[in-house]
Amino acid sequence: MATPITPTPVLKGKEAANFLRMLLEDQVVKIRLKKLPKFEKVRKQIREDAIKNEK
Repeated sequence: MATPITPTPVLKGKEAANFLRMLLEDQVVKIRLKKLPKFEKVRKQIREDAIKNEK
């Protein structure tokens, strides 16, 4: 028999205000994009590995 799912907790009063403040503060934080490897370089490496593994 499956275990019952507990209801989602509801924040009220001071806890709700603190949670909302935390969300709003995190919303402003900017995260820089990470540089991704160049796709052509990756494709070339995959092709070379495939040819090497065929032998």
